[in-house]
Amino acid sequence: MTGSLYERVLGARYAGLHPRVQAYFAQSAGTAVRYDGVFDVAGCTVPALRPVFAALAGEQMFFPEYGERVPFSIVNRAYRDDDGAPCLAAERILDFGHRTRRFTDLCRLGADGLLLDLVGAHHLLRTGLTLSVTAAGSMRLASTTAWVGPPSPASSTPPAPRALPGLRVPRVLAAGAYTEQGFDDATGRFTIQTRVVQPMLGTLFVYAGSFDPTPHRAP
Repeated sequence: MTGSLYERVLGARYAGLHPRVQAYFAQSAGTAVRYDGVFDVAGCTVPALRPVFAALAGEQMFFPEYGERVPFSIVNRAYRDDDGAPCLAAERILDFGHRTRRFTDLCRLGADGLLLDLVGAHHLLRTGLTLSVTAAGSMRLASTTAWVGPPSPASSTPPAPRALPGLRVPRVLAAGAYTEQGFDDATGRFTIQTRVVQPMLGTLFVYAGSFDPTPHRAP
């Protein structure tokens, strides 16, 4: 199998991405890189939910803080699973000053070819994703289905199962995640924004900002 995870899913549409975005998502298997930036806003937007998000913070899924101008780093680790399929594990590290928070996920192909996002240190939340390319050449990701299930290994190696274990969350209860990542030629920086939206409660969680395009080798 050749090509990155996102190249395989998008196919010919991949060429419509901004060249810098193409290069970002084409990270070679067996490499780990870090990017540094600042989120204009980041965190939980609903005060009543902060105790719930505090309980989930240990799983590196969400966190209760909300702040502006939050420095962050993102570490991407690309590898191939035992079947040779491409995977990308990401760790976002946010500095709120008084506390550092982490938000981790692992993107991979499911058994039926669906793009999966396994969220948190033990992948308790799994979502199916659709990918699209905007007119400006940004990558857009939107969740379509969500499952919750038993813990899987805490690290990206050995890889998490490719199947879809767990309980499907009813659509009326599930929160959708929407991410758009692009490149701003005027500033020379990557842009990213993510929103987690629940139909009845609105936006629950957000991070949006930009980061320097220079990759640094990560351990």
